[in-house]
Amino acid sequence: MKIKILGGFVGSFALLVTLAGSAQAAFTSITLETNQVSKIKFTNFENLIDNNHNGIIDAGDQFRGILNTTSIGSLSNSNDLNGQLATKQLTGVFQITVVGGSLTSIPGGTGHLDFALNSGDYITLYANDTHTFTAGSGIATDMANATTGGVWASVTGAVPASGGNPTPSGPFYEGVNDTLAGVTSENRNWLNLSVNNSGYTLNPEFFGALTGEPTFHTYLGNPSGDIQSQVFFVTHLFSPSGVTGYQFRSEDPAYVFATNSAVPEPASFALMAMGSLALGGFLVRRRRLCVN
Repeated sequence: MKIKILGGFVGSFALLVTLAGSAQAAFTSITLETNQVSKIKFTNFENLIDNNHNGIIDAGDQFRGILNTTSIGSLSNSNDLNGQLATKQLTGVFQITVVGGSLTSIPGGTGHLDFALNSGDYITLYANDTHTFTAGSGIATDMANATTGGVWASVTGAVPASGGNPTPSGPFYEGVNDTLAGVTSENRNWLNLSVNNSGYTLNPEFFGALTGEPTFHTYLGNPSGDIQSQVFFVTHLFSPSGVTGYQFRSEDPAYVFATNSAVPEPASFALMAMGSLALGGFLVRRRRLCVN
């Protein structure tokens, strides 16, 4: 009977190692600065969807595109941390909806836009150990290559911060664009994540004070200052994009404040879960043997 116990335990342990190994293989670790601001730089490609078919950018229109991380560093050092993006990829996709304001053109126009994540909208980043994304392979191919790997972070189904609430709770997204004629278009965006698989705790912060970026804005007619958020990013929009298939190219830094790697990696979750099952099965069998 001791052999049966050992055999059951070894079998469970083998299954445990197999599942943990599978989870680890599917997980890509992206390193952030800890206990300070990380500056994540993107070069993005996007298109305007003129849902109103009126030739201007206004409420109901959408921007849809691809996110491509070019470096991850600190505020004082923009070099890629550990050179990790030489072998890894952090890319994603987004769709946001214009909910207020209007603009005749980007660049060259003058106006203000308010953005939100309506039903079906999203901002999602994927981490991958292999480079699969190169802009200009065709939109469908680019979108497919930018969404390989595992979901690293995402925000969907998020409400705005109510145009002035400085400390919103739960997932939210609020974005604005201000464009002056002849001046590069600038977007400012605040958000709390609905999915965080980064492996870090991302602290909500008032990033204006930490980064020196301008944060005063007007959202749906309501004046607002900085908003405490997990992520803050400033986007400068350019047209033409320089890449076939896209109207705009945007360059932006996103800011996060990561603390300890408090969130176990998927492999760790699998290890703990299967370890508990294996140990539970072992103890139950042992108890039965003792009783018998």
